[in-house]
Amino acid sequence: MTSPFQMPADGWVMIEPAGEHPNGDIVQVIDQKAINAIVSRFNDDAKAGKLSHGDSFLVDQEHFKNDPDKATTAFGWLTGLQGRKDGIYGQIRWTATGQKAIDGGDYRFFSTEYLRKDMEPLGENRERPLRLDGVTLTNQPNNKGMKPITNRAGVKIPETEPDPAKVIGPVVQWMQKVCIVKNRMMPANRPASRGNTSFQVVWDAAKRFFPEDFNTANEAINHDDVMNGAASARLQVLELTNRLCQAGLSPLAAYLFGQNQFPALFNRLNPMAQCVSNPKKLENSPRILRQAAVKIINQAIQAEINATKHPHSVVFARVMNREPIVGKFASCQITPAEVMVNHPGVWERLQMAAE
Repeated sequence: MTSPFQMPADGWVMIEPAGEHPNGDIVQVIDQKAINAIVSRFNDDAKAGKLSHGDSFLVDQEHFKNDPDKATTAFGWLTGLQGRKDGIYGQIRWTATGQKAIDGGDYRFFSTEYLRKDMEPLGENRERPLRLDGVTLTNQPNNKGMKPITNRAGVKIPETEPDPAKVIGPVVQWMQKVCIVKNRMMPANRPASRGNTSFQVVWDAAKRFFPEDFNTANEAINHDDVMNGAASARLQVLELTNRLCQAGLSPLAAYLFGQNQFPALFNRLNPMAQCVSNPKKLENSPRILRQAAVKIINQAIQAEINATKHPHSVVFARVMNREPIVGKFASCQITPAEVMVNHPGVWERLQMAAE
């Protein structure tokens, strides 16, 4: 008999983990200041009846309330927030639909929404959210470190996530040294985004000037723990590519550069990741997969237009809603690393479409 899913004993569920989370063209910084501001603003507005539904917030599914073609079904009502060291927790009054979905394990995570006008710019594409604009149920949360709403009753879930500070710290310290060397060697009028050659010179110089930092980062990156290998690799890849983007590389160039420098790291992202053995194939693969994503979207649009005779603008919105990951990848909103790590099924589809 299948065990039921159980809510936390205190009724508070995590809706946003602390940390720095890449999201499109920015990095959302959920630090203590962000947590305090979001929680305080929400609770104050709830008491004053100024939330979207008076004293509560609609909890829907998969951001459907933003799509006029989707039904806005209430799965629950967020009534209060609480700030903790590891993130933001919420108290939710579940509807019959939501309770059934949660108890049955249909949905186990949240995805948050913030408006750009409610962000505090921190420089280098980093922004701190100060006000929550929406909460929705999902099984593919964008921000990493999210705790599930429910766990199997009577089953202890193993802790497979490594300590982020131990995993990411050496990478961050090394990239700080790389940026120091870059700023010394490459004036503002010679951006690294012009190509990987000049950035490779910076990288090699940083290795000569700061060998200990590189060796520490290299050791952390190439250490493959049996339990935490894929989990630590995911954190390292996302942090490495993010830092390379901050140093001036485009998302695709950052992915290629990181994969060239640390192929062992990228090879252990997940069991479906293909080993890097042919440099020429490596250079072409992300571009080919991006083209495959565009092909999937275009074919789906054309098929629906032929079947429904609806205008392209309407069909485009529907297809992008059905294929959010493929669409974001095709439009360069997310990197190959994010697709490979977080959406292995989509990654496999793209590889098959590219053949």
